[in-house]
Amino acid sequence: MEIYLTTRQSSCVNAMKIGRRKLVLTLLTILVIGIVIYQVSVLLYTPNETTWKIGTKNYPYIFVNQVGYLANHKKYAIVRTNLNLMNYKYTIKDLIHGTEINATITRDLGAGYGFKHHYLLEFNDLLPGTYVIIIGNATSTPFTVLDYSLFSNLTEDVALFFELNRCGKATKFHEECHIDDGIIYNGPLKGTHVNITGGWHDAGDYLKFTSTIAQTVILLEETLLYGRPKNKTIIVREILWGLDFLEKTWIPEHETLIYMVGNQTDHELGFRLPEEDTLRNRPVYVCEENKGANIAGLVSSALSLGYILQSKSLINESENNWLDIALEVYNFGLRNLEVQENGLGDWIAYPEYGFEDDMALASILLYNITKNQTYYQNAVNFHTEFYQKTDVSTTVSNIFATLHLSENGYESTLPFYGDIEWFWDNANHDPLYYPYDEYFWSSVPAMVSVAVETWAYEKISEDSQYNALIDYIHNYIFGINQWGISFVSGYGNIYSRNLHHQILYLKNITIPGILAEGGAPKSLLEEYGIYILPDDDDPFALFQSNEAFYQDVYWNYITNEPTIRTQAYLIFFISTCLSS
Repeated sequence: MEIYLTTRQSSCVNAMKIGRRKLVLTLLTILVIGIVIYQVSVLLYTPNETTWKIGTKNYPYIFVNQVGYLANHKKYAIVRTNLNLMNYKYTIKDLIHGTEINATITRDLGAGYGFKHHYLLEFNDLLPGTYVIIIGNATSTPFTVLDYSLFSNLTEDVALFFELNRCGKATKFHEECHIDDGIIYNGPLKGTHVNITGGWHDAGDYLKFTSTIAQTVILLEETLLYGRPKNKTIIVREILWGLDFLEKTWIPEHETLIYMVGNQTDHELGFRLPEEDTLRNRPVYVCEENKGANIAGLVSSALSLGYILQSKSLINESENNWLDIALEVYNFGLRNLEVQENGLGDWIAYPEYGFEDDMALASILLYNITKNQTYYQNAVNFHTEFYQKTDVSTTVSNIFATLHLSENGYESTLPFYGDIEWFWDNANHDPLYYPYDEYFWSSVPAMVSVAVETWAYEKISEDSQYNALIDYIHNYIFGINQWGISFVSGYGNIYSRNLHHQILYLKNITIPGILAEGGAPKSLLEEYGIYILPDDDDPFALFQSNEAFYQDVYWNYITNEPTIRTQAYLIFFISTCLSS
């Protein structure tokens, strides 16, 4: 069939053809202009290495785990810079064999802590060896990929801190000290002299807290139960030293419990060696009326774990009264179900989140020993009540109460799951995988407690989806942080050296394996009147930010003071979390 168009219809068709041609030409023009703009932008924004200047933010700072990556764990570096390095090439060079792996930067974790970019370089398939990363004219510090032998000496080095902080008998670090501790300063026994020598000084000062000594012992005992420390003899030695002190904290004839030796006067005398301390017959404080379940739960737990380790032949100390004292102290806790703060009045050295977690742990351990159902039910009740009171799940007692309850068939991982989900979300929205939503006093030890909780959750639930949290924390501690520093003394190329510790400072010595406390808000340092180095004297000035500030100086007790509990956490982390 033939179709005939009128003149008017033909004109319309021609007009449509012309319109299509114009549209095509317009689209082609836009495409060409877009390609030109893209090429120009590439030329403009491709970094010119001749303009890179170290000491400014226009330089790629490549932060790696300076101690090394475990072969079967996550391996990555983070590049902090203001340069646009997306799609830029980098090289991983094998320093032993000279071979090279070329790769491209494809992921930016975003801005934060004063830098525009944090580029993620992943190399999970890297074989054991020693390497550097090269980006243009920037080279990382050398790093190692190896098996668990990476940490062959670290546990022993970490344990040196306990010898450094021993109170009483002389050690290779100090002379005999505080052998006349002490005189009770409160309660009906005020003025009574008691023998409370021994234990460990808590930190860089010479105070002693029953709670932190007990927590330290518990962490070391749990390390023997679940970890694989290279030298168990050292761990056992320190456990026995701590248990000896904890036995002395219980005064059975008066049914009272010591919670602290010394007071804030210790901080007012300035730096001195422990053997030169002018404080004699130091003040001793017993739990106040109706208070002390938290202290009792911790002491009972440490003594019960000692008894369990003895029964498993992990400790050889046959002549002991650990179980008898554990039972007496536990019953004291049941009679005094209120928190005893670690301090006096407004001066609180360590915050408490309740007594229920401590009593839950003590209860389940006594159940494990006696199989008395009352202890099991008490454990369940205290554990439930703790979560009704607080959302802080990373206490020593709560982590291990949850673990030991689960081993007895109690389903108790849901609160763990919620907490770890929160840490996981924070870490994956932070350019350095930091698991909290802000920095605070003792941020790095708090990270280690997150790793321990993550390990316990995975052990209980067999759910490994959050296992990378342990690697994030491992890598952060040993160099992939804002400052590119290893927070463990003696480990890495750049590490915390000037710790807030009287013996180390006065004797001008450094011992390896001490964990610093890490970054804190600058405003917190200012609030406490801590002197801050001017930028010209601060090697980390370029990397500082208001939300996370760290200077490696001996006078900063917020960021640089080690504690016994922190060291025990580190031993558990290395011997258990990283060895799994």
